[in-house]
Amino acid sequence: MIHAREKDFEEVKKIFQQHKEWFGFVRMDYIQRMIMNNGVKFNFPVSFDNKHVSYNLLIFEENVVITYTIIRRSHRMGNVKTFKGDYIIHQIGAKNRDGSASRILQKFFQEYGTTSLTVRSDNVIAKKFYLKNNMRLVGECTFSKGTIPGDVYSYVTNTPKIGALGI
Repeated sequence: MIHAREKDFEEVKKIFQQHKEWFGFVRMDYIQRMIMNNGVKFNFPVSFDNKHVSYNLLIFEENVVITYTIIRRSHRMGNVKTFKGDYIIHQIGAKNRDGSASRILQKFFQEYGTTSLTVRSDNVIAKKFYLKNNMRLVGECTFSKGTIPGDVYSYVTNTPKIGALGI
């Protein structure tokens, strides 16, 4: 997977702005922080300075953005239990509707394995995309202090851990 570098910042920013209906909450300092995290993890230089702490990383490949984190300790996403070492995708966005998002997501699954994400229940396009890419609807969650209903989707490789996916 190709992780974003500082030179990619403007293009990544444009993709988030292109889809502001769903990503309007994503701040530019958040994108900079993820690029800084990429630099630390993959040992390349970054000149951004950002005081916020996060552990999220940012993939930028074929004009597709995927932000994600590695779960540091088991916890719940809505009514679904997740496990240390699994992955959580925070955002997926693509510049074009040309199949590139599916290709990069499949590549992500092959490289990283068990992955979960949450999505607003009214985001029908995203939910169809997740189902088309072999993710399963496994639970429910809420956003904005319980005011917006959401769904939890997972892609599981191999055999799930006992109790995985809230099953």
